[in-house]
Amino acid sequence: MRQKVYELLNNNLTFIKFIYGLIILNVICIILESYEEIFEANKIFFHTIEIFSVIVFIIAYFFRLWSSSEDPRFKGKLVSLM
Repeated sequence: MRQKVYELLNNNLTFIKFIYGLIILNVICIILESYEEIFEANKIFFHTIEIFSVIVFIIAYFFRLWSSSEDPRFKGKLVSLM
């Protein structure tokens, strides 16, 4: 299971492009939020994107930490916590 998660997070181009796209979307939202008129008209949209992004990044971070022992650079090290 760990190996599959490691492969998904580090070698699956679809997942990697999704994460990059989410980062770019967040940058665009931050820029647009700086314009008060745009922010006021789209508060719920910006808040939804922010919550969704935080959840995705937290889950991805947890699974990266969990699957880090599959990375040859960290195999057998104390870094692999779980």
